[in-house]
Amino acid sequence: MHVRLHRLLPALGLSLVAACSSDGPTGPIETPLPATLQVGDLVRLNVNGVDACTNGIYHVARVEAIGGKSIILADTLNPKNGFTTTDYQRYAAKFDTLIYPLDEGAFGAATDIDNNGRVGIVFTRAVNELTAAGSLEYVGGFTFSRDLFPRVGTSRFQACETSNQGEFFYALAPDPTGVVNGNTRTAGFVDSATVPVLAHELQHLINASRRLYVNTAADSLEATWLDEGLAHIAEELLFYRESGTLPRTNLNVTALRARAAIVDAFNADMIGNAGRYQRHLQDPAATSPYSSDDSLSTRGAAWNWLRYLADQKLSGVTRNPAAATELVGPGSVSVQGGATGAEYYATLVNSGTKEDVTTGYTISASNVIPPLASISPIGAATLSRAAVALGSAAPALQRDVRFESRLRSTERALMPIRRAHAREWYRSAIGRVEAPQGGRYSVSAAPIASPDGDIWFRLANSTKKGMVNLQAVFAVDAGVAVSDWGASHAVDDVSALVGEQFLQKSWDWHSLYPAICKQGSTCFYPLTVRTMTAGIPYSGTILSGGSTHFKLAVPAGGTATLTVASSTAGAASLRLEIVRTK
Repeated sequence: MHVRLHRLLPALGLSLVAACSSDGPTGPIETPLPATLQVGDLVRLNVNGVDACTNGIYHVARVEAIGGKSIILADTLNPKNGFTTTDYQRYAAKFDTLIYPLDEGAFGAATDIDNNGRVGIVFTRAVNELTAAGSLEYVGGFTFSRDLFPRVGTSRFQACETSNQGEFFYALAPDPTGVVNGNTRTAGFVDSATVPVLAHELQHLINASRRLYVNTAADSLEATWLDEGLAHIAEELLFYRESGTLPRTNLNVTALRARAAIVDAFNADMIGNAGRYQRHLQDPAATSPYSSDDSLSTRGAAWNWLRYLADQKLSGVTRNPAAATELVGPGSVSVQGGATGAEYYATLVNSGTKEDVTTGYTISASNVIPPLASISPIGAATLSRAAVALGSAAPALQRDVRFESRLRSTERALMPIRRAHAREWYRSAIGRVEAPQGGRYSVSAAPIASPDGDIWFRLANSTKKGMVNLQAVFAVDAGVAVSDWGASHAVDDVSALVGEQFLQKSWDWHSLYPAICKQGSTCFYPLTVRTMTAGIPYSGTILSGGSTHFKLAVPAGGTATLTVASSTAGAASLRLEIVRTK
C-alpha cells in the first residue's frame, strides 16, 4: 500500500498533464529535454552527483507528470513500491504553485537554457546511493550547475561533456525496504525531506544560472557561505508561507504553538535552521557566518546573520553607539553600577571580515560581583504543541552537509574555465537574452512577493560576491554589524533595556530553544555565558566573525573596569560590546 503525500497540495484546478501512455519514440530521449515531452516518455540523463564533466552515470527516467513549471521524472531503476502517479502529480502542483513562485519572488527566475519552460525534477536512486550504509546523515537532493554548461566545446574553450544542458534537481527516491545500501527511506520520509530541500536547492540553481547567463559581469559563482545562507533563507521563506506567519513578528513558543499548521511548518521547514544556528551558539568563538569550512554551524550562523541584517534594515533601525559601552582593540573600558547596581552582558567579537582568521585574547574585570546564573547549552529535536517539550527518542537523520560542500566546491572550479564558452554558446546557439527578472525566455511563474522586499533579489543578482556583495546591499560596516549581531545572541529578548540594534526581530530564540528539545532532556538556551569574577583572567581564541560571552554585575555606586589584551595578529579587530540588561 503506497503512502500518500500528506503535505503536498492537491492537483485540482492545475493544468497538469495526466499520466497516460505516450505516442512518442520508443527509445529514450536525450537531454536537453524538449518542450514537446509527454508523460510516459523515457529520458536518458546523467545522474552523477560527484563528478562534474567526466564519468557520466546515465540512467533512464520516465516522465511521470508535467506541470506548468516542472517536469517530474522517476528513475526506472528506483526501488519498487515508491511514489504513485498521484504523488508525482502533487509534486508538480507543489512546485508550480508554491516552491518555484516563492523562490522566484525572492531571488529571481531561473534561466531556461533548454527552452522547455520547466525545471526537471528527477527522483533517482543515484541520490540514495550517495549515503553510506547505516549513516546518520543523508543526501536529500541537489542541483548541479554542471547542467548549465554546453556539452560541445570549441578549439578555444572547454565544454562539459556530461552536462544535461538544462535546469535540473535530483531528488531522493523512496526505498521502503532499504534496497540501496540498506537504508530505508519511506515515502513519508522522502516527502517531508524533499520539499524544503527543493526550496533550498532552487536558490542555488537560480543564483548560478543568473550569474552565468543573466548577470554576465560576474566572473564567478557566489561565495559558498553567502550562497548557502541564501538557500537557508529560502527554507525560512517556505516556513512563513506554509505557516501563514511573517518575519519581524518576534515569533516565540506561544505564537508557534497557536495552530497545528504552524508547528507542522516549523518542524518541516525551520527545524533545520534552528539546529544549525544552535550549533553556532554552542561554540560561537570557533564558528562564524563566513567561515570557509561550509559546516552546519557556519550555515546556521550565515542564515541567522542574513535574517538579522534584513530585519534591521527593513525595520529602519539606526545604530546607536550609546546603546552599549564599546571598546575596539586591546585596552580598558569602565561601566557603572549606578544608584541601585547594574547587570551587564559583555560580548567580545572578532570583527575581522577576512575568512578564517583566529585571534587570541585575554579579558579580565575589576570590582564585579556575580549576577544571575549563566545560561547553559542543550540539544534540540522538534517542536511540539504540548506545554512540555517533546521530541523523538531516536536520533534524527541530518542532511549530509559535507556532500553539498564538496559539490559546491566542484561547481566553483567549473565557472572560471568554462564561463566564456558557455556565454558564447548561449549567445549563438540560444540566440536570445534572458530578461533580468523572468520574462519570455526564463522559467517564469507569477512570483510570490517576498515579505522582505527586494533584499534577497539584490544579493542573488549582484555581480559582486561574498562580503563585498553583503556590504553593498545592506550598506553596513560588516565588522560593526557582525559585532552587534554577536551581542544579540546573548541579549535579544532578555531585557527592555536592550537597544534595537541588538534585537533579532523575527525570532525569540530564548523562548523557542527550551521548547525544542530531545525527549527526556533538560532544556535551556544553547549559549554558554561565563560569569566574570573580579581579578580572574579569561583567555582563548576567536575566529573572525565569532564571539565569546560574559555576564557581570556592578554593585551600587561602584565602577567596574574590563580590560582586553592580545598580542596576536588581528588584535585590532577585537571588539567588546557591553550591554546593560538590569
